[in-house]
Amino acid sequence: AEFPAHPSILRSCAIVGASYDEFIDIDKFTIPDNTSLVVVTGSTMDHKVIDEELFKEVIAMAHEKDIPVLVDDASGARLRTAVFNQAKATELGADLVVTSTDKLMPGPRGGLMAGRKDLIDEIKVKANQFGLEAQPPLILAMVNGIKNYTEENLVKAISRKEEFYDLLSEKYEMFEKTPTGVMVSEDSLKNQIEKLNVETELSKKDCCFLWAMVLLKDFGIITIPAVGMPGASATIRIDLSTQDVIDMDLNSLYEKIDDSFEEFLELSQDVGKSKELIFY
Repeated sequence: AEFPAHPSILRSCAIVGASYDEFIDIDKFTIPDNTSLVVVTGSTMDHKVIDEELFKEVIAMAHEKDIPVLVDDASGARLRTAVFNQAKATELGADLVVTSTDKLMPGPRGGLMAGRKDLIDEIKVKANQFGLEAQPPLILAMVNGIKNYTEENLVKAISRKEEFYDLLSEKYEMFEKTPTGVMVSEDSLKNQIEKLNVETELSKKDCCFLWAMVLLKDFGIITIPAVGMPGASATIRIDLSTQDVIDMDLNSLYEKIDDSFEEFLELSQDVGKSKELIFY
């Protein structure tokens, strides 16, 4: 596991005036007496998956104190089960679990929640109060997304990941493997830039955002830094499980990544042009 959890969790606590503690070490994990909810992140924004035994241990510790457990399984609901052969969060004892229909799924952007009926009913009332309930057209699209989801796409992505990683590694040192593709962290990108003797005034986080915008604008590749909410991971992740990538030759994808990086390097040396691309 790693810090941080999804930024929406901390912001939700702030809205209701709750205190918030975050742990990644089970030996340091404590549950104060005034705790009202324990949240478990099934898979991080960079697709690192929690160990199933730790998962069970946290749930057991919370239930000993009659505290409900919410699992943020945005991509984990598929990643944990299809790739790591873990049980569903509800099967592990979670009281509530949420997942996203656009993460390792065909979409659309939306959320699904399952769990204890009494808690779900309370949440539905609050969502309706603020007009946050899903509308019929979105529900229909989400149902179709669920019907079109197949674990085989994730399994296929794993087999192609090694080939794609090897292609990239012939030229670059910054790529790391993820369960369904590759990624470049802030530090890895900074190190690669320095290794190439490219000088830039941009911070390592800004570099991630700049490259993400180059990928989006000129190559049609969507990554988290370009479209994620404030506080989300700045890691650039290339997921091989989406249908458009499944249909694409890996050499073609490599060329897009390679060309975009060359364009990024040139832009990174001009702060004015970098700002123009990001903000305008």
